[in-house]
Amino acid sequence: DNLSFYRLLRSKNPSPYLFLLEYEDFCIAGSSPEVMVRLTDDRILLRPIAGTRKRGKTIAKDLEMEHEMLNDPKEVAEHIMLIDLGRNDVGRVAKVGTVEVTDKMRVERYSHVMHMVSDVEALNVIREAGREYGKLTGRSYEKLIDCYKCEDADYLFIGIGSWMGDAKIAVEKLREEGLRYGVARLRWIRPFPVDELLEIASGKKLLVVMDRSISMGHTGPLYADTSGAIGLRIPVYGVVAGIGGVDISYEDFTSIGKWAVKRFEEGSIYLPLTWYHNGVFNYMYPIKV
Repeated sequence: DNLSFYRLLRSKNPSPYLFLLEYEDFCIAGSSPEVMVRLTDDRILLRPIAGTRKRGKTIAKDLEMEHEMLNDPKEVAEHIMLIDLGRNDVGRVAKVGTVEVTDKMRVERYSHVMHMVSDVEALNVIREAGREYGKLTGRSYEKLIDCYKCEDADYLFIGIGSWMGDAKIAVEKLREEGLRYGVARLRWIRPFPVDELLEIASGKKLLVVMDRSISMGHTGPLYADTSGAIGLRIPVYGVVAGIGGVDISYEDFTSIGKWAVKRFEEGSIYLPLTWYHNGVFNYMYPIKV
């Protein structure tokens, strides 16, 4: 079965990050050593990985493969290119002068392969900029997530942008009907505020992520980031609405909130992608757990 296969993968190819996603008619399992981006307090970490060799059967052969990889012009050129891309990406949100390569082209060994890895680190400037803006205007943006009635909520709308104002109105309507919703509006998504989101989501029954676009991974982009941060701790539903600039009102948010709770109470089913338009829900790829 799927779980047995995952356990076999975990034992045969242990990695820092492993996953098992069970859909109705297929399953995805995998393992990876990669850290795309990590935000800890005010530190940003990217870990470019490029350059791979098989493990040697002996210590001497292992060292030979390492030497070959570190002296391969193609592998080294690709790795340096990824370092430069990582520095450019993190430099857009980091404090000027803090981006540095702290550990360059080291070798990490795993059960079957070895990789060439570097660390790119920087100081996140977002909070500092938010504090300075608050001193000038009296309205601080130091917090990465704007919360509305999150403290006692059982369910959360998670989204970005002005339409979360309508979600706040819907929260009042839903609470009148006994459904304790809250709104978590993200002010920033790059780097993604994982720690803040985990703190806000702690103890919640269900997260309803609202997207207005679709991503390359077939779900909404915010859903992809949120579900990646939350994992299997809490059910996360992804709703895509307002495509093409279609207006989404507080009545729509109220309908979505009721629908999500109904689906949740029917069983623990993860819904990565649900299309909503004018009161009609079309959901795809439900994941049973």
